[in-house]
Amino acid sequence: MSCAVVVAALLSHAAGFHERVSIAVSRQNVDGLLVMDVDAGEQAKLIRAGADVNRDGALSAPERGALQKKLVAMATGSLKLGLSGFALTLAVTDVKLSTRNDDAVSESGLSLAVMLAASVKSPIGEGIKLEVEATSPDSSHVLVEVSASRPDAGVEAVEKRELAAGEKWAVRVGALGRR
Repeated sequence: MSCAVVVAALLSHAAGFHERVSIAVSRQNVDGLLVMDVDAGEQAKLIRAGADVNRDGALSAPERGALQKKLVAMATGSLKLGLSGFALTLAVTDVKLSTRNDDAVSESGLSLAVMLAASVKSPIGEGIKLEVEATSPDSSHVLVEVSASRPDAGVEAVEKRELAAGEKWAVRVGALGRR
């Protein structure tokens, strides 16, 4: 790849929020990993400043916790999953926040990883549609990847797509194995 192509790609990259969601479907569960990055800049500084309750310019442990909670709400607030018309209730099972080694109120970017899980009462059958709707906090596209556990205990990539703000996407899943 030429240097000019790399520079052009970097210049065309819009600053803001970047979300990716990976969803794994099995007969009894729907698991997800949502990753959100906030680019370095004024927006990251404002988000950091909003968590700096005592206004000392540094994020203490409790302020980092509040920042993490706010970012999780921003990242997951518009994520909706369903199975053939029935909404799934997602639970947050784990969260990792990176301030990129900078706990100051600065323009340094932020990264968040959220593990999600939804259990279903009845096994998910072959041919059911997984419905996904996702919008990033700044209404930019969200990259969504869906995979499924196979009956032979393997994992199969089903589909991958960028969703525009408010777009709904339905993915038909094949025969599923247990998690």
